[in-house]
Amino acid sequence: MQISIEHTAHHIVREISTLSQNALHFTQTLLRQESITPQDAGCQQWIAKHLQSLGFETEIYKAQGVTNFIACYSGIENDIDQPCLAFAGHTDVVPAGQVESWKLHPFAAHQDSGKLYGRGVADMKGGIGAFLAAITQVFQVQTTQKSSIQKNNQRYDCPKLKLPKMMVLLTSDEEGEAAFGTRTIVDKLKQRQAKIDLCIVGEPTTRYQLGDTFKVGRRGAISGQCTVYGKQGHVAYPQSGDNAVHKMAKVLNALLEIEWDSGTEQCPGTTFQITGIDSGVQTDNMIPAQCHIYFNVRYSHAWTEADLHQVFEKTIQSVTSDVELSWERPCQPYLTTNESMLKFVENSLHKSTGIQAIRSTSGGTSDGRFLHEVADCVVELGLNASTIHQINEHVAISELEQLAKVYFDLIQDFARRGK
Repeated sequence: MQISIEHTAHHIVREISTLSQNALHFTQTLLRQESITPQDAGCQQWIAKHLQSLGFETEIYKAQGVTNFIACYSGIENDIDQPCLAFAGHTDVVPAGQVESWKLHPFAAHQDSGKLYGRGVADMKGGIGAFLAAITQVFQVQTTQKSSIQKNNQRYDCPKLKLPKMMVLLTSDEEGEAAFGTRTIVDKLKQRQAKIDLCIVGEPTTRYQLGDTFKVGRRGAISGQCTVYGKQGHVAYPQSGDNAVHKMAKVLNALLEIEWDSGTEQCPGTTFQITGIDSGVQTDNMIPAQCHIYFNVRYSHAWTEADLHQVFEKTIQSVTSDVELSWERPCQPYLTTNESMLKFVENSLHKSTGIQAIRSTSGGTSDGRFLHEVADCVVELGLNASTIHQINEHVAISELEQLAKVYFDLIQDFARRGK
């Protein structure tokens, strides 16, 4: 059969149109579900039904009120060495805040002036919708792809693309404590000895233009509380008391003098920030017997959690022994060092967008820290992050459509790449 350039061009245009339409439709469907952490509100059930129609096996389970989702496509039969591509993310969103302050209702998925509004559209239901559109298009191409073409009276074989193993991993508790979400998914994958070659986390990473930045890691984070004890007394007789706030001031000075690392080109340095201070005293004639500070440390790969504990304990003990120190919400850092796979991602992005992407580790924590345990390469790649968690969160519809194309190209390039 003779295939004309006009026919091929028409086919490509039709594919792009379908991809764009699906990206918008899928995202709007998800946005209309009020899945505020840790609620999923039926998002994963809808996703499961769609992926099952493509040949995925799906599993939804609950852990301490958190809804988690694992979908697997086996790829080429009897090929145990085939590579595995995963997409990971979360269906939960932060609260919308004052609904009346929104330009458009946060759970109506309305469009206005080329933008799509809704709580979680950037963080990160848009990423999920774009990937679902991409993977749907990949399977559609598989079913319509010609086995051969004829050109200049010669027939050329065009074998179908051999799809790799694929996974979709979702949780409804990324924005919360994250103790029973992706952490439990990774534990299940470990038990099943699952191995992922490339995991794409659909968190928002774009700074100015889609594809300009992707994240290859994140700093660690940990929060702490320090309580210094003194002796209560009357302010007119300071010799009879021991002011806990004054002692805490000395502790703070010592902590603020710690020299942290300044980071590297890829990873910002370690920072220490006081987030609260409280003596509990509500009157101006009493010497406080206690003073509490609350703080957070964002730390680079130059430190471990144990190192931080030791530094803080040593520094504080050098000032006073009348103290208690406690820690909470530890988040381990992660950094992808698989240069071959990172280059592959860069090349695919450049081919798809024409942009040379920057590698980054900026921002807060993400579930990439858990996925790093089962994936050779974890990268975060998604929409613009400028309005996340804000009133009137939105993304450009053109950017959403472009992300679907980027994901589509990545899947196909990964399939061609092989091991």
